[in-house]
Amino acid sequence: MLKNFNRETIKVGTTLFLVPAHLKTAKPQLITINKVGRKFAYFGVRGKIDLDTLSVVSEGSGTPTLWDSEADYQAYQQQLAVIAECRDAFCSYELAKRKKLTYEKAVKILAILNDEE
Repeated sequence: MLKNFNRETIKVGTTLFLVPAHLKTAKPQLITINKVGRKFAYFGVRGKIDLDTLSVVSEGSGTPTLWDSEADYQAYQQQLAVIAECRDAFCSYELAKRKKLTYEKAVKILAILNDEE
């Protein structure tokens, strides 16, 4: 998501990372702002960003998301992967994954979740 940009910082030449709503049909890509108007910023041939909401105006199904950089997007994806792996330790249907969670590990995890030392 956009953290370092707002209406005033979007200028011609600003580079953002666009992640399409449906990754199966399109690939994430770097975009460069070509023109900035009063209500929209424009990129590519027909792409536009609403400057009030900083979201891509989409004519298709789903709304693409904008990121400050590809590195921010990759870091977010890594966080999601780690969280999913932790969830698997608790509620996976695969017995082998659940068996890796011992009582001692569960006590440590619970202490962390409860902000205890």
